[in-house]
Parts: sequence; C-alpha cells; structure tokens
Amino acid sequence: MNILVFDDDITRHDWFDEYFDDENIWHAYDVKQFKRALKNVNFDRIYLDHDISKKETGMDAIRCIILYNISCDHIIVHSWNPVGAKNMVTVLNRAGYHVTRAPFPPIVI
Repeated sequence: MNILVFDDDITRHDWFDEYFDDENIWHAYDVKQFKRALKNVNFDRIYLDHDISKKETGMDAIRCIILYNISCDHIIVHSWNPVGAKNMVTVLNRAGYHVTRAPFPPIVI
C-alpha cells in the first residue's frame, strides 16, 4: 500500500513509519513536497494535517488533490485543529472523496 503523510511534525512522521513499517510511505513536510509526491505516485491512503506553517495549511494540500484530480481510496484528516479539520473534511466530501476525520494518532483503517 502507498501512503502519503502531510504534516510538519517529524515525530508524527516517525509514528507513521513505525506503525506502517511494511508499507510504502512518502513524507511531505510542505506543499512543494506534497505536490511532488502526488505527481509521481498513486496513493491508496493520504493522511493530512491542517496547521503546517504560517504560510501553508492542509487546505493547500486539498487544493492540490482536487486540482490534480487525484484518485485515492481514503483520505484521513488527522489534524487536532477542529475548525481547520472540519473545513478540510467538508471540502473533500463536496469534491467526492472518501474522507475520515481522526485526530492524531489516527484510527487505522
């Protein structure tokens, strides 16, 4: 399974590496890395945080998903920001994506 993790917290990336040690995991710490990953790999699952930096949020990642018309089995919003996460889920649902809200550490499906 190919998994993409979008988060600025290295400890969360470490958690994903340990939990999904038998899977192919790609890490994106900013939108530039996220875009590069989306263009090069088809992902089965994408995990998204909201609060990335003062200039970037998870909404920027969602814009990329929708703009590139990314096909993904499941997207999990793992942000602890309740307002940001709710907005992310709403936009993804309206765009037709299967999405779950699960604050970090996320549920594993």
